[in-house]
Amino acid sequence: MIALVLLIGISVFILYFNKFNVDTKNAKIEIYYRSELIDSVDFEEKIDIDYTIETSDNNSLMVIKNNNGDITTKYITITQSKYIKNEISIDYEKIEMTYANCDNQLCMHMKMNRSYTLPIVCTNGITIMFVPNDELEGIVP
Repeated sequence: MIALVLLIGISVFILYFNKFNVDTKNAKIEIYYRSELIDSVDFEEKIDIDYTIETSDNNSLMVIKNNNGDITTKYITITQSKYIKNEISIDYEKIEMTYANCDNQLCMHMKMNRSYTLPIVCTNGITIMFVPNDELEGIVP
């Protein structure tokens, strides 16, 4: 009986984490605020991008993207009463949240790379994840 429970537990664990096992040779990185896509970039060797995501008022999120010195700013309309600020660093060796003003700051201890593809989730609503570039990847015919 214990072996059966252990086997079921291991199976659930494998199925759950296999969902996030993305082949990074053909992947992109997506950043979300809650369920809204903030940005999506191809994951490639030359990637070197820093993001600053910050509420500029209660109705907008300011996203500053520094892509090898090419700086762009965009605003996303949101409804948020709490101040948010996150800084994200993305390069080919490591993806990390370098600053977060959330309460527990556990997201700052999470890292992603080519072999560790579990998402980084911040309690203030910011999420970073690998996704396959090919929408059909993972679908078995």
